[in-house]
Amino acid sequence: MQETGFSAGASKLSSSVGDFVVDNVDYYNREFEKIQSATKFPRSWNTMAAVAGPFWGAARGLWGYFWTFMVLEILAFVQIGKGMWGELGAKQFARIDRIAPKIESLMAKYDAAIAAGNADAAGFLTRALNLEKVAARLAEEAVAAASGATAYLVFGLVFFAALRYFQGYYANMRYEKQYLTWRAEHDNTTVGLKWSRALFGVLLWLAIVPLTLYRFTVGKIAPELEPFTLGFPVAKKEYFSPIAN
Repeated sequence: MQETGFSAGASKLSSSVGDFVVDNVDYYNREFEKIQSATKFPRSWNTMAAVAGPFWGAARGLWGYFWTFMVLEILAFVQIGKGMWGELGAKQFARIDRIAPKIESLMAKYDAAIAAGNADAAGFLTRALNLEKVAARLAEEAVAAASGATAYLVFGLVFFAALRYFQGYYANMRYEKQYLTWRAEHDNTTVGLKWSRALFGVLLWLAIVPLTLYRFTVGKIAPELEPFTLGFPVAKKEYFSPIAN
């Protein structure tokens, strides 16, 4: 809808947009008109949404927007965390640490069997050599995993930047849909920008994101934090992995 002259419809739109957005009325009135009159993708940019990300959605009462982009940004943060401090290859190195004592024990048994002329000496040596091959393969896998840290970091940063860029263009379109819903239902609980909603979004973020990053970027989880990162501490162990995922 384009505003022309003293159109009653345009005046009504401007008034209702003001009632809905409360602040920054001229900007949103102009952007909503741009969206409604566009025949293709409207190039409506929201700098605050691009900077604040999902917290902008929380402040404006767009909770679906908030949850969607918070989850997507968690995926980016996990990749960044893996690249910066993630213990890539930690599982392989842990297995090598468990295998090493077994190899030493088998070699000791082999030496003792040789000294005693025991026929089992060859069996001890074969088992030790097989474990050494397993350890060598695990070491190669660990090195390969660790070498991918830069790729994880770059991908995470690019993905995060792309998400924020997309939010800058998507925010006003989503907010305009919220405006149309409000206009039809006259729901005053979602009007304006409220810092209390933004603060609640921050609290939700703090309750979810740090432990999620810890769960998926740290090789070994501290026992005292394990119940929180796995999900429900009272659940059976076979449910831990699905719940965590």
